[in-house]
Amino acid sequence: MRWRPALLALLLHGLAATPCLAETSRPRRLSPPQPPRAWELFFALVHTDFERDVELDDEFGFGARFGYLFSPSHEVEFMMNFVDTNDAVFPGIDVSTSNLQAAYVFNFTKSGVVPYLTAGIGLFSTDDVALGTETDLAIGLGGGVRFFLGPAAYVRLEYRYTQFEGDGEVYVNGLEVSVNELGFGVGWRFPIR
Repeated sequence: MRWRPALLALLLHGLAATPCLAETSRPRRLSPPQPPRAWELFFALVHTDFERDVELDDEFGFGARFGYLFSPSHEVEFMMNFVDTNDAVFPGIDVSTSNLQAAYVFNFTKSGVVPYLTAGIGLFSTDDVALGTETDLAIGLGGGVRFFLGPAAYVRLEYRYTQFEGDGEVYVNGLEVSVNELGFGVGWRFPIR
C-alpha cells in the first residue's frame, strides 16, 4: 500500500508540469500539401484534313507538344503541328503549313486513362510555292485521351479543330478556314519533386 501515495504524488507532479511544458514547446507548423507538378513532352504523327474550300490535299505530318502541369487537372501546353501537302487544283505545287498554339488543357483524371479537353490560340502559317506565305490568327478546340503505360510514358490520341480567317495572300480574303487534325503518338511526363 506504500506505492499508492508515491504513485499519486508522481501523477500530481506530472499534471502540474504539463502547462509549463506546453508553454515552452514550439508548435509544429504543417506546410500545406503541394500539388504534384510535372513537365510533359509528346511527339505524334498528325493527319491534317483541310476543308474543301481550301483546295489542299489532306496529308500526314508530325506534331509535338510541350506542357507544364501546375496541378493534376490543369495544364498549359505549347503545340506545333507541321504538314507538307500539295495544291488540290494544281497538283505540282507544294504547300507547307504549320499550326502553332498555346493551349489550356483540363485533365479529367490523374493517371491510368486520362481523358482531356483543350482550347488554344495561336498562328496558322501557310507557305504556298505559287501564292506566297500567309500567317493568320487561329483558335483551336480539341480533346483526347492519354493511356499511361507506367508512371511516365503514355500513348496519346488527340483530335483538334482549328479555325482562322484568310487574309488574301494564300486563302481568299475573309474566308473562314477550318482544319481538322488527328494526332497519335507517345509522350513522357517528368514529375517535379
